Amino acid sequence: MTRTYWNPAVIIVWLCLIASNRCSGQTSIGASVVLDPQDVTVIVGERLPFYAKVRGMLSQDVRLNLSTDHADLVQIVPSSIVVSPGEGGFIDRVYEIVLLGKSPGQFDLDADVSPTGLIDDAAAFVRVTVANSQTIIVISSVIGWIYFAAWTVSFWPQMIINYRRQSVVGLSFDFLTLNLVGHSVYAAFNCALFWSGYIEQEYLDRNPRGLNPVLANDVAFSIHATIATLLTVTQCFIYERGEQKVSRIAWGIITVFIIVIIVAGVLVGTETFHWLDFLYVLSYIKLSVTLIKYVPQAVLNFRRKSTVGWSIENVLLDFTGGMLSMLQMLLNGYNYATASAQSSNNSLLRLQFGPQDTTIIVGETKNVTLRLHGPLSESVTVNFTQTNATNGNDYVQVTPGTIEFIPPPSNFIDRSERVSLRGLRAGIFDLLAHLYPSSELIDQSQAFVRVTVAKSWSLISVSSVIGWTYFLAWTWSFWPQIWENRTRASVVGLSFDYLALNLLGHTMYAAFNCALFWNGSVQAEYLRRNPRGLIPVLANDVAFSLHAVFATGLIIVQCCFYERGQQKVSYTARALMTVFALVVLISGVLVATGTYLWLDFFYNLSYIKLAVTLLKYVPQAVLNYRRKSTVGWSIGNVLLDFTGGSFSMLQMLVNGYNYDDWDSIFGDGAKFGLGLFSVLFDVLFIVQHYILYRSVKCNLK
Repeated sequence: MTRTYWNPAVIIVWLCLIASNRCSGQTSIGASVVLDPQDVTVIVGERLPFYAKVRGMLSQDVRLNLSTDHADLVQIVPSSIVVSPGEGGFIDRVYEIVLLGKSPGQFDLDADVSPTGLIDDAAAFVRVTVANSQTIIVISSVIGWIYFAAWTVSFWPQMIINYRRQSVVGLSFDFLTLNLVGHSVYAAFNCALFWSGYIEQEYLDRNPRGLNPVLANDVAFSIHATIATLLTVTQCFIYERGEQKVSRIAWGIITVFIIVIIVAGVLVGTETFHWLDFLYVLSYIKLSVTLIKYVPQAVLNFRRKSTVGWSIENVLLDFTGGMLSMLQMLLNGYNYATASAQSSNNSLLRLQFGPQDTTIIVGETKNVTLRLHGPLSESVTVNFTQTNATNGNDYVQVTPGTIEFIPPPSNFIDRSERVSLRGLRAGIFDLLAHLYPSSELIDQSQAFVRVTVAKSWSLISVSSVIGWTYFLAWTWSFWPQIWENRTRASVVGLSFDYLALNLLGHTMYAAFNCALFWNGSVQAEYLRRNPRGLIPVLANDVAFSLHAVFATGLIIVQCCFYERGQQKVSYTARALMTVFALVVLISGVLVATGTYLWLDFFYNLSYIKLAVTLLKYVPQAVLNYRRKSTVGWSIGNVLLDFTGGSFSMLQMLVNGYNYDDWDSIFGDGAKFGLGLFSVLFDVLFIVQHYILYRSVKCNLK
C-alpha cells in the first residue's frame, strides 16, 4: 500500500529545495528511509503491519530489500519495494509492510538499499520479537508488576517492626549501611540515564539499535528504596540499638567503594571516562553490594541464635519478588525463544529450511519449507540427502526429489517451495539440501532439517508424561529432607560433606544452564561449533537447577540453626572442593587471557557437576554405615530420587525404541550410566534404611 501526502508545507519545502539546487548546481540532496515503529512484537500465526517512510530528494529508482536470516521466524510481505522519485525528484511516501509470525524469536530486520548511496538507511531497521502467545505476554506483565510491588513494599515491614518495638536490636547495621550505598548508587545510575539527555545520547551512540534500559518504574523503585532505607537508618538513631554499630569490615568495604567512585570521577574530569562509564561503575558497585549485603544479617542471626528484630515479612516479600522475577525470565525465554540478532546480508544467496526441527510418524507425511533468497543470475538445482542413511534405506521419502530455481528478471529471488516428507522407518537424522552449481557466495548453513521419525505418537506422549514425572520427582526430592530437619530441629545424621558437594554441583549446573539459556554470545559459540545443533538447555533445566541451589542452600542454613552435634565438613571434602575451585579459577584465567572462550569455561563447570554426581553420595553412605543408622537422612528424599532416576532411564529406553535410536543410550552411555549410578546409590540407601539398620535406635544426643 502506498500513501502520498501533499500539503502546502511540503510544496514550500520542495520549491525551496529546487531553488537551492539551482543556485548550487546540485541535482539531489539525498533521501532517507525510516522503518516505523522500530520495535514490534508479533504473535505466531498473526499479522502485524509496520511502515517504511521515505522522504527527500531522489534522482532514480531504488529498491528496498527487506530480508532476514531468520526466515523461519517471520514471513515478510512484500519482501522488496521499488521506490521511485516523485515529481521534481522529491519523495514523501509511506509503504505498508506486513509481518506474519511463524516461530518465536528475536532479531533485527533490515532494509537494504540498492543501489547504495542514494538513501540514508541508518534508521532502516526494526527490532522484531515473535512471541508464542499474547496470553503469556499478559501473564508476564502481571508477574512483573507483582514482583515490582513485592520488592517495593518489602522495605516497610522492617520499619513497622522497628516502630512497634521501639528498638532496632537484631537488625544488622552493616546490612543497612551496605544497602543504603547500593540503592543510592543504583538510584544515581537510573536517574542519570533516564533524565540526562547527554548521557542517554552517549548510550544510544554506543548502542545505535538499542533502547534506553532504564524505565520509569526503575527510577521510582530505586528512589523509593533509597528513601525507605534512609528512614530505617534514621530509626537507628532514635530507637534502642544496644551495642550495635557498623563494623570495621563494612567501613573498609564502603571506603573501597568511595575510592572507586572518586577515581572514576577523576577519570571523567580528565576526559578519560565519559559520564556513562562513571554510571557503569556505579552499577557495578550496586551489583557488588547485592552479592554481600545479606551476609552480615545472616551472621548476626547466627550469633544471636534469633531472628527477633529482623522482619520475616521483609524476607518473604523479597523472596516472592525474586522468585517471580525468575519465573518471568523463564516465561519470556519460552515465549520468545530468544535467538541472537543477526543482520541480513543480501550479497549472499541463502538456502534455508523452515522449520529446522520436525517429528514425523512412520507412514505419515509432513511438510517443511525450503526458501531461496538473494541475488541469482543463473538457474540452480537443489537436491536432498539424508545423514546416516544407506542406499535404499532412507528414513523418509522426499517429494519432490529435486527443485529448480530460475532467476527472475530482477536477478533477485525470494522464493519458497514446499517439501513433503513421508516417514519410512524410525530414526533421527538430518535432511540436507544441496544447491548446484555451488559457490562461495552461497550460504547453506541453514539448509537442513533435524528430522525425528517415530513409530508412534502414543509413545511420544508416554515419554513426555514420564519426563514430567521424573522432573517433578527430582524437584520435590529436596523437600522431605528440609521437612525432616525442621520436624527434628536437628541435622544430626545428615552428612555435611554430601551437602557441601551437592551445593557445589548444583551451583555449577545452574551456572552452566543459565549461561547457555540466556547468554547470546555463549549460544552463538555453541551453534558455531554445532551448526546443526539445538541449544541443549531448556527452561525446565534452568528452573530445576536454580531450585536445586535454593533448596540445598536452605538445608545448609538449617545446619547453622539446628542441632548438629560434632559434624563438620571433612578435610577430604574440603580438598576436593579446593581442587574444583582451582579448576574454575584456572578456567577463568584462560578466558581472561583469550585461550578459552566462555563456552569452554561453562563446559568445565558441567564436568565438575558430573564429577560431583559420582562422589557426593559416598560420604552419606559411609556416615550411615558408621552410625549403623539412617536417622536424620530422609528416606523420602531417597525414594523420590530413585523414582526420578528410574523414570529418566525408562524414558531413554522408550525413546530408544520409538526412534530406533539405541546408539544414543549405549553408544555414549554417560547419561545413562550416571542415572544408573545414582539409582544404585538410592538402592543402597533403601537397603540401609529398611533392612540393615531398621531396628537400630541411634542416640543423637
